[in-house]
Amino acid sequence: MEELVKAGAEIEQADKFGITAMDYAKNSKEIAEVLKKETEKMESL
Repeated sequence: MEELVKAGAEIEQADKFGITAMDYAKNSKEIAEVLKKETEKMESL
């Protein structure tokens, strides 16, 4: 997940099942932490 985010993946984009990275994060502490860190970076710009 971290590599996808670093590569510029849209974290709010839904996949073919309608699930976003945030939806996946609900079930994974690791994914949630990556997304939180990336969101904080974006907000500080």
